[in-house]
Amino acid sequence: MQKSKIEIQNLVKTFWEGEKSVEVLKGVDFEISSQKKIGIVGASGVGKSTWLHIIGGLDQPTKGKILVEGEDLYAMSEAKRAQLRNRFFGFVFQFYYLLEELNALENVMLPCLIAKLPKSDAKQLGLEALQSVGLSDRLTHKPSQLSGGQQQRVALARACVLKPKMILADEPTGNLDQESGKEVLEYLMKVVEEAKGSLMLVTHNKDLLGNMDETFELKDGTLQKVPGTF
Repeated sequence: MQKSKIEIQNLVKTFWEGEKSVEVLKGVDFEISSQKKIGIVGASGVGKSTWLHIIGGLDQPTKGKILVEGEDLYAMSEAKRAQLRNRFFGFVFQFYYLLEELNALENVMLPCLIAKLPKSDAKQLGLEALQSVGLSDRLTHKPSQLSGGQQQRVALARACVLKPKMILADEPTGNLDQESGKEVLEYLMKVVEEAKGSLMLVTHNKDLLGNMDETFELKDGTLQKVPGTF
């Protein structure tokens, strides 16, 4: 039996619209085991991105716990949570969030420098990460000199440069054409497997779900397993 890496207990998230409360997560219990690939689907606005952000330490839950290898993510100090977020999680978003003034290699090195690794080590890890997504020939290119698919691959390399145990991907192919999206997905699967990590993928694209071990639908504040998945 695989060791559970993340345990989610009674997770509640409530937003307020004026005097009206909207509960997007209603006491969700969930476990994410090591080396699992999980797809999350659901209608727009149901809270899929919120779900990922809370798991990754980016947004406080209203109630409940996120246990990361036994440690309560939101009982930590902000400094410790930021450190864990940088080391344990890798984030891939629909928008690339690359720094325009930095080239591809410099963008990918950032998590290493935040983790206070020596610059020589950060550079080596950055080179390896860009090689793993097929961009060894684009090291010195700025984001404006790259296609959308190439920019997303740089973002993917940045997310995986420290070999995180959990990749959280929010519509990673949402801004790409079909061919570029397929290419990015192939590289995403490759880097997750190389890192022996887990993946949680939020998507509207059902074609991506064939690569997942399990798929769940976020509906009415709860996660419901999609029939036909393991």
